[in-house]
Amino acid sequence: MDEKLLRKRLNRVLIFAIVISFIMVVIGFSFINITSNTLEASTQESMEAETDEYIKRLNKQIHSDYQLLNTLASMISDSKIDEASNFETILENVNEKIDFLSMIYFDLNRQGIIVTLDQEVLTDVSLDSLNEQIQTTVEASFAGKEDISNLFVGDFTKEKVFLYSVPILEEGKVTGVLAATDHVEIFADVLSGEGLLNGTGRINLIDSKGNFLVRSNNPINKEDVDSIFDSSYEGNEEHIKEYRKALKNNEKLYFSFAYQSKPYRMHLAPVGINGWYLCMVNSVQASNSLVYSIVEILAVILVIVVGLVGFILIYGYRLIRKNNKELYDLAYYDQLTGAFNFIYFQKKAQAALKEDPNGCIATINVSQFKFINEIFGREKADQFLVYMAKMMGQALKKKEFFCRESADFFYLYLKDTDYKILNQRLKDILESITNFPGASSQSYRVLLSCGAVVSDENRTVFSYDQMMTHVMFALAKAREKHQNTVWFFDAKLHEIEVLNSTIEGNMHQALENKEFKVYLQPKIDLKTHRLAGAEALVRWVRPDGSILPPAAFISLFEDNGFCAKLDLYMFEAVCQCLTFWKEKGIKEIPISVNQSKVAVYGEHYIETIQGLLEKYQVPSSLITIEILESMAMSDTADFNKILDALHKIGFKVSMDDFGSGYSSLNVLGKIDIDEMKIDKDFLKEVSEKKDSKSVMIMEEMIQLSKKLNLKTVVEGVETKENEEMIRQFGCDYAQGYYYSKPIPVDEFVQKYLRKPEEIL
Repeated sequence: MDEKLLRKRLNRVLIFAIVISFIMVVIGFSFINITSNTLEASTQESMEAETDEYIKRLNKQIHSDYQLLNTLASMISDSKIDEASNFETILENVNEKIDFLSMIYFDLNRQGIIVTLDQEVLTDVSLDSLNEQIQTTVEASFAGKEDISNLFVGDFTKEKVFLYSVPILEEGKVTGVLAATDHVEIFADVLSGEGLLNGTGRINLIDSKGNFLVRSNNPINKEDVDSIFDSSYEGNEEHIKEYRKALKNNEKLYFSFAYQSKPYRMHLAPVGINGWYLCMVNSVQASNSLVYSIVEILAVILVIVVGLVGFILIYGYRLIRKNNKELYDLAYYDQLTGAFNFIYFQKKAQAALKEDPNGCIATINVSQFKFINEIFGREKADQFLVYMAKMMGQALKKKEFFCRESADFFYLYLKDTDYKILNQRLKDILESITNFPGASSQSYRVLLSCGAVVSDENRTVFSYDQMMTHVMFALAKAREKHQNTVWFFDAKLHEIEVLNSTIEGNMHQALENKEFKVYLQPKIDLKTHRLAGAEALVRWVRPDGSILPPAAFISLFEDNGFCAKLDLYMFEAVCQCLTFWKEKGIKEIPISVNQSKVAVYGEHYIETIQGLLEKYQVPSSLITIEILESMAMSDTADFNKILDALHKIGFKVSMDDFGSGYSSLNVLGKIDIDEMKIDKDFLKEVSEKKDSKSVMIMEEMIQLSKKLNLKTVVEGVETKENEEMIRQFGCDYAQGYYYSKPIPVDEFVQKYLRKPEEIL
C-alpha cells in the first residue's frame, strides 16, 4: 500500500477519532451541564422550601410560648392572683409545670418577682438592675406589645437565654408585665433534623450581625467561631458584602462557596423576629453525587471512545431519561403509594378549576391511624395505605385525580357536582377501603371520615383556597360521627359555627364592657289590668349598636357554662336598677330574673345573691327567681334544698316555661314554688288548634295551681282573644307582645312608672 495513501487514511481515521472524541466531550459536558443545572435548580428549590418550613416551625414555637404567657397573663388579670399573698409560690409552681427557665412578673412600678428553676425566688427586683436586654423587652410590653429579646447571658442562670414578654391587660390598660426566659436550645430542638435534604443539609440560626444563635450539630466548619463572617471559607471575602447587605435589608440570599476545596450552597432567609435569619448549608458534592458519578463514567468512556461511541450515546441518552424521571418522581409522586403528592395535586387542581369551576374536592382520613400501626405493625399499615391508593385510583373517572398529602390524609379531585352521585361514589370508596383484606384476620374494622366541598356554577363557585379551607371544615364535622361518614360542606352551618366561635371569643370581653343590657317586659294583673311587675331579659348590645337576641347566644352559653356568670351579672344589674329607682323616687315593682341550672347549683350561689341584696340594700320581696321546669325533674330533694334556702332569704320562686318539656304534674306537689309560668308555645298551640282537649288541659293546669296556692302567669299573650281566654281560666298574670315587647329600662320607666296611676 502506498505510504502516502496509508498516511492519508490514518490521518482521516485520526481526524475522525478526534472529531468523534470532540463530539463526545461536547456531548459529555452538555450532559453534565444540563444535569447540573437541573439539580442546582432542584437543590435551590428544596433548600428554600426546607428553610421556609423550619421558619414556620420556629414561629409556631414562639407563637405557642406567647400564647401560653398570654393565657397566664389573662388568668392573673381576671383572677387578681398577683394581689394574693402567696403569689410568688403560685408563680413558682406554674413555672415548674410549664418548664420555662425563669418567670418574671413586674408591676407598674417596675418592681418584680423572679422565679428560676431550682433557685430561690427573688422579690422586689428592680427592672433597672437587670440586663439591658430584659429592660428593653419588658419596657416594650409596658407599651402594650409582645416582645422577644436577643440572646444574652442570664443574670441568675449564667447561661445564654432569651426572654419572652407580654403585657397584663385589665380593661385594655397595662397593669403589669409577665415575662419568661428559656434556653436557646429550645430552638435547637425545633431546628433539629438529621433527614434535612436527605441528610446533606445543615441549618443554623443567626442574628442580624451574622452571629450564631443556634449552630448545627454537624457543621461543615469544625472551628469554634461565633459568626459566619469568621469562617475560613474559600472565596468568603467576596461574599461578605453580599452577606451584610442582605442581613441589613432583611433579604433572602442564595449563593455558592467552597470549604476545604469542596463546593457548598448557602441559603439565608429572614425569620421575621429580631432580625434573625435561618442559614441553611448544603453540600453540593454530597447532594449531587449523581453528577460526579456521571463525570467518572464519562472519563472512562472518553478513554475508550473509539470502540464504544455507539454504546456511550445510547447509555448517555438512557441515563438522562432515567435521571429526569427520578427527579420528576421525587417532585410529583408519593414514594410509598405511587400517587401524586400534595404539591402536584395543588398544581393540577388549581389548573382544573381555572379551566372549569365545576368540581369537587374531597379528603379522606383514617380514624385513629396510629392504632392501626400498633395493631397491624408498620409494614402492614404501609400496605394498607397502598391499598387505599389503589381503591381510590380504581374509582376515578377521566380527568379526575388524587394524592396522598401525608400519613393517612388523601385528597381527591372529582368532576361530578351532583351531591347524590358524589355521596354514593365516596361511600363506595370508603366501603372498598374498609374491606382491606389484611384487616379481616385481626377482627378490626377500619373507620374513615370523608369531607367534601362542591364548586358549582348553578349554586356556589369557590376558589381553590376556599375549597381547601371548606373541605377541612367538612372533614371535622365528619369526624364527629364514629362511623364511615361522608360530610359535605354546608355554608349555612359554617356561618353558624363562625358566629358561635365569634360569640365565644367575645363573651368575656363583652361582660367586662357591660354590653349585656337589661330589657324589661311588663307583667300584667288580669284582674285590675294594671302593671304587676316585670321580667328582666338580656340583650347583647354590640359597640356598633347592633343587638344580638338571646336565641343567638343563650343555648351556647348554657353549653359552655358561661350562663352562670351572665345570670349573676343580670341579677346584680336588676339590683342596681331597683336601687336607682328608689334613689330617684321612682315606684319600685317586683322584677323576675331568670337563673340557669348551672348558676343555681353553683358553689356559693346563695351566699353570692344574698351578698348582692345586702350590697344594694334591695328587699328580696322585689325579686322573683325564675327557674326552668327541667331543674325540678332531675333531683327533687336537692332542688327543694335550694328552694328552701331562697325562701329563707325572702325570694319568691317561679317555675318558668311550664309545659314546654316533659312536665310532670306530680312534681308540682313535691316542690315548694310560689308561681307557675306557662310556656308561650303551649298558649300558641291552644290558640291555633283550638282543640277542646288542649283548652281543657290549660284550664285544669291553672285551676290546679290555684288549689296548690300558686300564682299563674301565661307568656306569649299576643291578642285580645288570648287575654280573654286565660282570664276566663282564672289566670293571675299575663305577659306578651299584646302589652309590650321587652324594652330598655329607661323606656320602661318612661312608659310605665312615671305615671303609675294610669291603667295600661
